[in-house]
Amino acid sequence: MPKRVPPGITSAEADVTQTDARVSETLFREAAAILRKSVVFFWLDQGSLLGCIRDRQLIAWDHDIDFGVWKDRADRDLLIGGFEERGFRMEDIPREMDCIHFVRGRGKKVDITFYEQNGSAATTMWLAPRGGLFRKVARRIEDCLEQPGGSEGGIRDSTLKVVAVDAFKGMVRRLPDSLRKKMLSRIGSLNLRYPCAGVVKWHVPLDVFGSFREIDFLGARLHIPAEPEKYLSFVYGADWRTPKRKWDWWKECGGLEAL
Repeated sequence: MPKRVPPGITSAEADVTQTDARVSETLFREAAAILRKSVVFFWLDQGSLLGCIRDRQLIAWDHDIDFGVWKDRADRDLLIGGFEERGFRMEDIPREMDCIHFVRGRGKKVDITFYEQNGSAATTMWLAPRGGLFRKVARRIEDCLEQPGGSEGGIRDSTLKVVAVDAFKGMVRRLPDSLRKKMLSRIGSLNLRYPCAGVVKWHVPLDVFGSFREIDFLGARLHIPAEPEKYLSFVYGADWRTPKRKWDWWKECGGLEAL
């Protein structure tokens, strides 16, 4: 049977992405099992929901697996303990932020966002990147560390810059996964220490985010918003069905408010 090439990537990248997909799908099922064991109501969220509805799979170039929980119904420390027992490591993120990120070996990160119901909206607080040369360089390094496979030929950069990034990705692919993850975590820590990030509040109207239904996805039983198309249009815009490899959520996501 011919292998399926995910939307938005070339056949040359398919071997790398197919291997990554198998690893990420295993992580996805394990993360869902940990959340179920923690007896917490959770749902598929953000980019992972987009992949589920649009592509029927996790998005190949998305660097994380997204779940959402209600903040007042979830024990943060219990969740952290459940993931750490299975060999996941939590990234260094200020506790004041409404999210926790876990990494383990190859594959995508696991992100859990904590939401509060405030009036007619569900809200959460995140750190969002700011501009500046340091942030641009750090972002490019992060991209290479998160997705070392494939070429940068689709980016609208000079030929010299594309060649330089491809060369750096070639070096990254030769690194042990453990070292690559440590470098990525270190870059994230530097981003928090220097003035390249700010707090944003995300408001999602409850009329698109307030009720849920159950589905089977990649071998896991879990919830999604009852009207996922309405939710995805709010988050990603009316053209959410069109794959975009480069999407700056802090600029393009609907409902963000800088604090």
